[in-house]
Amino acid sequence: MRRYLRYWQEAFDFRGGAYRLDYWLVQVVNNLIFALIVFIVGTIFNEWTLSSYISSIFSLFIFIPNISIFIRRLRDSGLPQQTVALILFSPFLIGILSGIITALGLLIAVPFLLLIYLIGIIYLLFRRSAYWTPYLDIQQKIKLCYCLCYHHCADNWITNFYD
Repeated sequence: MRRYLRYWQEAFDFRGGAYRLDYWLVQVVNNLIFALIVFIVGTIFNEWTLSSYISSIFSLFIFIPNISIFIRRLRDSGLPQQTVALILFSPFLIGILSGIITALGLLIAVPFLLLIYLIGIIYLLFRRSAYWTPYLDIQQKIKLCYCLCYHHCADNWITNFYD
């Protein structure tokens, strides 16, 4: 819940970073909200048009925060700003390329193009954070160096790490 609240607090922050867990947890919660809207309004009250309207309003409501966390996630994975901008404009480029492929009569290639694009985006979102380094004070650094250099009981170090 804390991560989802931070998602809303940083809704217009395009400069920081977002960990993988932050990004994917927000996506899961937003999709659960969509599912609840459809289930409650559509299934229980049998108002599919109202369900569609409420879902559309929620989509508009989370559009900017989703773009924000998407950009922060890509930046956190170590991509430069130019690459992030190219990724943001890539749906337009994919649309143009799909139109060209369709005009050439190679309609069968369009789903493969979209599949490759989606796999690439998911790969970029699952990349490790490039800038994650825990803040350690001098005593914790000494403990870390001692444990790594001398392979001395890592379990003891883990239990005493935050003392």
